[in-house]
Amino acid sequence: MEQIKQWAVNICITLVVTGVFSMLIPHGSMEKVMKFATSVFFLCCLLLPFFTGLPELKLDTEAAAAVDYDDIEETMQKQFGMLSKSNIERIVQNILEAEKITAEKIEADIHISEDNSVSINKVCVVLSERDSGRREEVRELLRQQTGLAIEVSGAAGEEKDGSANG
Repeated sequence: MEQIKQWAVNICITLVVTGVFSMLIPHGSMEKVMKFATSVFFLCCLLLPFFTGLPELKLDTEAAAAVDYDDIEETMQKQFGMLSKSNIERIVQNILEAEKITAEKIEADIHISEDNSVSINKVCVVLSERDSGRREEVRELLRQQTGLAIEVSGAAGEEKDGSANG
């Protein structure tokens, strides 16, 4: 890489010298010969690395092959799972907010299989104390809106009002 940088610097210096020299060429009978000589000089400087041997470029294929793709895949699966869970919880939250129902807690339990399909094991909603009497209404609303059987319970400390399997 250092040789390529050096070559680029040499080309820049050659361009500057050639440009200055071109401006100093007197007009007249020698002008064409001097321009030709300047062009040949620049061309030689440009092609010099090809005649002296190009720098050997080595790609570190061992380092590239050493990348642990299993870690990357595992990380992507975790992120996918967290996003799926968060999206389900946000959808349930939006449905409840539209009906002016307050939930203290919304918890989705999902599973991602080998083929990256998402299955929703369970969604639990804990209603606020104010809305804990609307458990059946909320359960039916969420079932209609999401197509899932969602477990709805009252405020923390109250007994669950049944559960539905999904």
